[in-house]
Amino acid sequence: HKPFKISMWHGGGSGQTKGSIANGLVKFMNQADSQLYLLGHLHQAMVVQESREIRGKSKMVQQKIVGARGSSFLKHYGTYAEVIMGANPQTIQMPRAVLERDGKWELTLR
Repeated sequence: HKPFKISMWHGGGSGQTKGSIANGLVKFMNQADSQLYLLGHLHQAMVVQESREIRGKSKMVQQKIVGARGSSFLKHYGTYAEVIMGANPQTIQMPRAVLERDGKWELTLR
């Protein structure tokens, strides 16, 4: 049995460019030993995939890690996102992880 580790955080900051949003996600991904990192707050869907080396019993093993942000608002026009924050409208997408018995997994935005 190998546990699948997930880290989740509401998020923070006021990043508005794709680069600043990605940097916040990568920073969060470097703070723990999870495979999947879920982050919210900035209302723009995004996926970042990286890998890390971990120690196996007799060798170093490469582990896939993925960070994902889901969009947060079901509506945009006339809401807090538009009126107060001035955020651009985004499509509604949420991360979905599918875990398989053999330990493989995938993440999609849906």
